[in-house]
Amino acid sequence: MKTMICGFYGCGNLGDDAILAAISQQEAQFDLGDLVVVSPQQREIDHSKALKVINRKVLVGRRSILRRWWHFRGTQLFALGGGSLIRDFGNSPSSLRTWLIPVMAAQRAGIPTMTFAIGAEAPRYNESADTVRKVLDNCKVVTTRDPGSATRLRDLGIQAPIYVTADPAILLGEQASLELRPSTANRPTVVVTLRHWFDKQMAIEDPETFDKALTGIATALDHVISQFDARVAFVPFRAVPGDDDREIHALVIDRMKSSEQSVHALSEIPNIERLLKIYREADVTLGMRLHALILSASVNTPIISIEYQAKILDFMDYVGQSSNCISISNPNMLEFLEATISRMIVSSGKEREGLAAHVKMMRSQAKKTFQIARQIAESPNRENYESVLSIN
Repeated sequence: MKTMICGFYGCGNLGDDAILAAISQQEAQFDLGDLVVVSPQQREIDHSKALKVINRKVLVGRRSILRRWWHFRGTQLFALGGGSLIRDFGNSPSSLRTWLIPVMAAQRAGIPTMTFAIGAEAPRYNESADTVRKVLDNCKVVTTRDPGSATRLRDLGIQAPIYVTADPAILLGEQASLELRPSTANRPTVVVTLRHWFDKQMAIEDPETFDKALTGIATALDHVISQFDARVAFVPFRAVPGDDDREIHALVIDRMKSSEQSVHALSEIPNIERLLKIYREADVTLGMRLHALILSASVNTPIISIEYQAKILDFMDYVGQSSNCISISNPNMLEFLEATISRMIVSSGKEREGLAAHVKMMRSQAKKTFQIARQIAESPNRENYESVLSIN
């Protein structure tokens, strides 16, 4: 048995690589057979996990018929996801279609297909909407990482069964969350992961608003350091030209007045193991990157989000933390962050308990994605997966 999973893996984004790490960690438990990763950048994927990786290009194009046949041999399931793959980005529908073409190729080859806890936004182009309907309606099952994504796909008229599960990365901190949290000598730590404000294309949507937000973040962090003798650690998730978290971190640090002893910025992207340790030792995480929030929540460390895309609020709603989310364009950024970070530091135990209950539910939902995948691979003619979703 062979399962193919297609996503934005190996492209220098720690969030997507965390998804792949979680899938790799779980696939043996759920008996998905040999896992083949389909990626735009197969050379950049960690091969130490004994994963087979192929480039997405070999599954598309008229000249790829023999290559497709070769790679599809023995495949019992083709899964698209996870990540934010159902969305238009740029000035044409081509970016979204790029992700759907390999799924169509698998469907033409008679291979059962599904989406694997994907995030979805409403397409901006009619052509994109038509393609999404055509491809997803031919999937055995559509699973989404949050209710917001499921609602958008239902509003689009998708007829295939749509089930809400959860992002696989929420499973990575399961073991770490059970461990005794180390003492930080009563000096609280705030972990911060910011990013360029991209939504529809690789350009800052509103430079003036973004500049004001960064100033508000810097002032709020100075306030927390002064009030609680806190430490602030900036942790990047992506460091590629044009989308380098370290650049945004530097802009915030330049606006801060606190001493260097209280502010630290990582210069390199940490691996998953180190990242989970950082979050486990922190008191609160402030994040724009979705998976900074997911991985922090996975070890029950309280989270505050700055919403720059719908996916941020989608996750915060799902994990019961919507009151800790503020839009990047909100003029009250400073006041909100000062009050919310302070509250979380003072009431850390209570905040962790409330978060943990929601995270436990999400872990259960995340595992159901794997259970559904196994059922499709074993019984491709099955039409209903409600019994899998009812398992607690």
